[in-house]
Amino acid sequence: MKLSKQYYTVGWICALPIERAAAIAVLDEKHDELPAAPSEEDSNIHTVGRIGKHNVVIVCLPAGNYGTNSAATVATNLRRSFPSLRFGLMVGIGGGVPNDENDARLGDIVVSQPLHGTSGVVQYDLGKRVGEDTFHRTGWLNAPPTILLNASASLQAEKSLYQLGNSITAIATEAENKDDRFSYPNTEDHFVWFGKIIASGNQVIKDAIARDKIGKEAKAICFEMEAAGLMNHFPCLVIRGVCEYSDSHKNKVWQPYAAITAAVYTKELLNHVPSLGGPGSAPRIENIDVSKSIQALASVSRDSEVEKTGIERRKDKLINGSYQWVKDHQIFKYWLTTGSQILHLIGGAGKGKTMIMIGLINEFESDTKVHREKDNELREILCLPGPVYFSYFLCQGTNEHLNSAHSVLKGLLLLLLRKHQNLAIHLQKRYDLIGADSFASMIDINLLQLVLFEILDDPSDPSVVFCIDALDECFVGNRDLMAFIRKSVDHSPRIKWLLSSRPHQDIISNYAPAPHKIRVEIILEENQDSVDLALGAYIDTKVTELDLQKHYRRQDKLDLKKALKEKRGGAFLWVHLAGKELESSQAFSHETVSMLEQIPLELTSVYTRMINQIEQLDIKTRGRCFDILETIKLGDDHLQEILLDAKEFLRHNFSRIELSPLQIYSSAFIFSPPLSLTRKMNTHRLSGWLGPESRGSSDETWSSRQNLILQGLQDCTVISATYSPNGKLIAAFCDQIHSVVIKIWDSANGLCLHVLPIPENVYLGDSWLSFLSDNTLVSFNGLIYPKIGIGTRTQGLLYNHLS
Repeated sequence: MKLSKQYYTVGWICALPIERAAAIAVLDEKHDELPAAPSEEDSNIHTVGRIGKHNVVIVCLPAGNYGTNSAATVATNLRRSFPSLRFGLMVGIGGGVPNDENDARLGDIVVSQPLHGTSGVVQYDLGKRVGEDTFHRTGWLNAPPTILLNASASLQAEKSLYQLGNSITAIATEAENKDDRFSYPNTEDHFVWFGKIIASGNQVIKDAIARDKIGKEAKAICFEMEAAGLMNHFPCLVIRGVCEYSDSHKNKVWQPYAAITAAVYTKELLNHVPSLGGPGSAPRIENIDVSKSIQALASVSRDSEVEKTGIERRKDKLINGSYQWVKDHQIFKYWLTTGSQILHLIGGAGKGKTMIMIGLINEFESDTKVHREKDNELREILCLPGPVYFSYFLCQGTNEHLNSAHSVLKGLLLLLLRKHQNLAIHLQKRYDLIGADSFASMIDINLLQLVLFEILDDPSDPSVVFCIDALDECFVGNRDLMAFIRKSVDHSPRIKWLLSSRPHQDIISNYAPAPHKIRVEIILEENQDSVDLALGAYIDTKVTELDLQKHYRRQDKLDLKKALKEKRGGAFLWVHLAGKELESSQAFSHETVSMLEQIPLELTSVYTRMINQIEQLDIKTRGRCFDILETIKLGDDHLQEILLDAKEFLRHNFSRIELSPLQIYSSAFIFSPPLSLTRKMNTHRLSGWLGPESRGSSDETWSSRQNLILQGLQDCTVISATYSPNGKLIAAFCDQIHSVVIKIWDSANGLCLHVLPIPENVYLGDSWLSFLSDNTLVSFNGLIYPKIGIGTRTQGLLYNHLS
């Protein structure tokens, strides 16, 4: 049989001749050889055939030319000669990374899927090493095509892992009967590892120590040498059969069998991919690299997975009992299985909300072997159509990068796109329009909302579950965030929100008028019996940990458990603080309970006890502690407002203070708004000839419009800012770490209109920035920039005009 090239829709790439032989062996039908490529640029030798309903073209890397660069060249030539290719497959052998959690053995199959914020493939040799133990990878690889991920999920749902393993063994045995090179060297059953990370690089790993170190850093269970060269240029899924353990005991005994098992799995997978139709019906592979836009977003965002890991490290070990009761709660099940779109978990301080949320997040993301048989039970019963995507963000009020609506939306979008890069095209469009130099600085809250809404409208009809912990600790732009949540559920029925917060009325009232069918809530104080059971399980775990350290006598251990359960005060935080105190104590085993009795029950009393302990410290340390507490006392309930006001004060006066520090006591205060807290707290410092009523600003407070713009800039530091005479434009010096630029905003809507370069070697302390009287020119140290026009919006996209 002979077909023209436009009929071939699947590209299959191999690195070794034995891998090519395995691929040919599993073809249902081998087609006649095609004529040589008309272009000398394509040096590939093609083998064509059919698997199920798909016409496949198989190519192999040149002998001896392995690695990412060679793979990229072969893929480029393949796409040039076969323009109808829909997707690719990188199939062959790999080196396993044995460990206790993922015991990948010889003959097992590893299938890449997005995991831990990666595409499923990590280029382990691209990045920089920080110290001896930390390696920061740079750059991102695109995720496999959605159609292949869906086929993989379908295959998992149809067959258990062991059924699939038996099926692969049976087909591999048929291949062995035809070609004894593929004989099975052992008699043990093997396993298919779905959704694991494959480490790719340009060097062969032959050392167990290096293998384990890189494997731990990359969270990978398999090594190979080609996939990293393909992912950003040739959308593909990577499938590897384990043929050795990446150590000094390398041999080729298992290579043929590992190659045939990987090929057999690939055949099974293709049989679950829908037919791609005839010539011209399958959309051609788009060569769109979305990694740059994701990397730009990452440069100004916090990584939710990293933050979650940090919280888990600081808090006590998560136990299943702390959140299982919520999973079993009828309201949680109602939210999962009906059209209800918002579930709000409400509880007072120290009640364990974050532990519950992390537990539920882990359940949604579960990828262990234990859960793989049921393949994420929460997702299976979710009342959402189409592919379901998940992302989360953990707010922290004490961290300015984690306590704003801007930060929340950036974090949610970043994690979502890292896991599902097929959706990143919506961000990439903005990146291509705005340009690489300015994109990161223009990721404002409006752009983020626009991209998220476009994702909900994506042709693939995705459904999304977003999780936000500690919503009450989103201090900056909380109303904007709540407004977006309301708009999102009005916009699409394919989105669900899982939220937690303290019982703050301003947050709860912001849901109005959301009907009950849209929003439901679980109030911890109304489920005290369940909370008590969870707290009891937490106490049992905590006492066991203390016993490992302190070696309590059996009766003392039982008495400690009893005392903790009687005194716990209904708060996980109290038990945590009590545990910390017991950890640091030098008390004998029989004194533990009496020591516990001395710890106050109420959290307020616990902190009073801490203050009393501070008074017992040496003079120097005691003084430092009380200085910190005095700052908190000074701020009272308005500490956050004081800090934000001080930040605005410094932003507006940085250049004049740097040039003449004493100006802080005169012009810096006099030109601050009369209602500025920084000014009010320092009126006694004003020079004698400047009274507290002296007025140098026309605004009562820092401009709310300017605040809206400046508060959204998490990616740079605004050094100083000024309005145009007509008030329509704002100009500011912005420090972006690697460079300083001038930015121009439309003050009416907060849109960034222009980013202007600053000449090199200019000292900003001697610099000044102003608009001219006609409102159209900006002057920097006397340098006149081109005319500045206010941007216009067309189809939701910003176009700037310079004349």
